[in-house]
Amino acid sequence: MLTSDDRELVARDRALPGLATLLDGEALGELLSDYLTPGGEVRIDYLRYKPGTSLTCSLLLDTPLGEVRAFGVAGSADFAAKLPKMTGLHRSSGLHRPLASDARRHVVVSTLENDPALPGLRGGMRGARRALPDGLSDGRLRVLRYRPLRRAVAVVESDGAPAAVVRIVEPKEVDGHLRRFRTAVAQQLPVPRELGHHRRRGVIASAFVVGSVSDNGTLDEGIQRLAGTALADWHSRQPGLGRFRLPEGDVLPSMRATAGLVTELVPELADDVRSVARCVAARLSAATPQRVLVHGDFSVDQLVRTSTGLTVLDLDRLRQDAPEWDVATWFAAEVLAGHVPPGTEPEEALAPLLAAYQEAGGADLGPELRLYAAAALLQRAGEPFRLRQASWAHRVGEIVRAAAGLSAVPA
Repeated sequence: MLTSDDRELVARDRALPGLATLLDGEALGELLSDYLTPGGEVRIDYLRYKPGTSLTCSLLLDTPLGEVRAFGVAGSADFAAKLPKMTGLHRSSGLHRPLASDARRHVVVSTLENDPALPGLRGGMRGARRALPDGLSDGRLRVLRYRPLRRAVAVVESDGAPAAVVRIVEPKEVDGHLRRFRTAVAQQLPVPRELGHHRRRGVIASAFVVGSVSDNGTLDEGIQRLAGTALADWHSRQPGLGRFRLPEGDVLPSMRATAGLVTELVPELADDVRSVARCVAARLSAATPQRVLVHGDFSVDQLVRTSTGLTVLDLDRLRQDAPEWDVATWFAAEVLAGHVPPGTEPEEALAPLLAAYQEAGGADLGPELRLYAAAALLQRAGEPFRLRQASWAHRVGEIVRAAAGLSAVPA
């Protein structure tokens, strides 16, 4: 059912008549009742919202065949013209018919195999299998994460054990993924071994890393120290050397975009979020940071502890940027996960990580760390809504206020 925060959003965005349907698991259950088990549910896994234009969601369906992943799209009257070719309503789309649709509300729900942007998912993920070496191409593929129209991650199981990880992206993104991966390999960084790729289908396969993971990057002091040491090593590398030159990062566009989203999600935060975004942008634009090789989305869930140290996953944002950025993304991820109370200083929450970083010869992280932490928080301020957290409007406000505190000029 819709929460009070959802209902307020639906009342404001009249351009999306199907918004209420895609935000309500019960309404989706009625729309998809022919496919669900008796009493089966529809769980909303992730949202991507463009106010006044569209809402796209990742769904998990309880069906007689087990859990099935799907996606839903709700559009404005103008956006609705794109829906037939996007979701299989039109024969020329080359896709299967959708699971359900509501023409009056401009809503379509379809299985992930029908995702028009990710051809690697089609036909039982045949394209994904083509990127795998002999011996694994017949393995069981299980989707772990799905972001409709953007990407999916699946694990390949052989003899009942995980053996490989497959990333399915838009075909145009494959070369960028390979460039980042091969840069990391050339720099001898601890990353998973590449197994293969399929450009036309948008698939990259890598070896599954066996090891232990931590779900708390604050309480686990050991993982913090390992992360700090590893980060100092990464930042000591020369990002412009070798065959592939990585782009320089700029956190400001994504921060500003999220600030715009927040003003639509929680209008009473509009003045605050704009003020913080302007302050952070002005101060970071005036700075002249050192450029090092950064992971770009560093957090505890990107690390696997093995017998030889840490292996780092997910190189989607590998680039040249300020060293403070990797520490800032770890901090922001911990705040979003609820492990660090909003209002905590990064130096306090990440003391073991920062100590190990300095001991390993890491760069001197100055007062800009607070600014980058504020930017990282603002960049993620829409996550409580996207992840369907309870009282998401309140959580968005907490994050914005935490960013405001970090962006303030110390007395």
